[in-house]
Amino acid sequence: MSLTMKAWFRAIAAAFKAEASAQTVAGISVLILSIYAGELLPASESSFEAILTNEFRTINGKCSTLIPIGPGYENVSLANQVCTTVGSQPGQSTVSGARFLKLSFDFSYSNTWMNFGILIAFAIGFITFLLIFSEFNTSIANETPIVLYKQGSKTAPVVQPGDEEGNQNEKSSQTSSSDVNPQVDAGKELATTAPMTDIFSWQHVKYTVPISGEVDRTLLSDVTGYVAPGKLTALMGESGAGKTTLLNVLAQRVSTGVVTGDMFVNGQPLPKDFQSQTGYCQQMDTHMPTATVREALLFSARLRQPASVPLAEKEA
Repeated sequence: MSLTMKAWFRAIAAAFKAEASAQTVAGISVLILSIYAGELLPASESSFEAILTNEFRTINGKCSTLIPIGPGYENVSLANQVCTTVGSQPGQSTVSGARFLKLSFDFSYSNTWMNFGILIAFAIGFITFLLIFSEFNTSIANETPIVLYKQGSKTAPVVQPGDEEGNQNEKSSQTSSSDVNPQVDAGKELATTAPMTDIFSWQHVKYTVPISGEVDRTLLSDVTGYVAPGKLTALMGESGAGKTTLLNVLAQRVSTGVVTGDMFVNGQPLPKDFQSQTGYCQQMDTHMPTATVREALLFSARLRQPASVPLAEKEA
């Protein structure tokens, strides 16, 4: 069942180009399946037949009441008694679970494999639709950028002065390279990284979040700025000024509220894969409530700086 439903929803996702359209159809399909494949309209024997037969087929339940029973029947043997449970047989104190389900609900274990086969058939059909839609609905895939790496852009490994093995490997690598193309200048083998020229800017950014029973609260109002390549931009302000909120909005990480305003990369609207092209992380320092400000700073300084830095310099 899980495999079948996964294939169904993936087929729906592959059939539509927009996420909103796929979610709408998926939601309606869940309602239809809940009504026509659940316990509301079908007969009762189609509900839990597979579960019950799988559990009861190996169970022999002990009968709780045998008749005749009571005063005067103490010496009656089991051969002359019968169980009151459905599916019991004369002369037996246990009831077969498979016989109980057959006589009570007309459930049969043989139908379990039939139901399993139906699910597999549906799963294969949905997977087939998924492959077909994925093959022809390729408009989204064409918009995904491809990152290409220039051949030979891998930097050379750094060899320590006392590393004899590394020096030997470096010499052998240089020898093999010179044998292949002696005219290649060793100083030009290391390709430089392509400079970053994209400028990210935003203007008139406003972020409003709804509050139940109250007026919508504005967290950002008419914020404008830019980030230039190769420069470190710092957001400074008191606690609660909206620094983290602005970063979340610019990184497209907010899921509630209304964001208005314009954001550009080189003066153009943000691409659809802006989130995948940008890296965003938050540093959440955890401080003990009993530590002073100096102790917190010393703790970070001792951990962040390497061991080669003297302790006196860290605490200066």
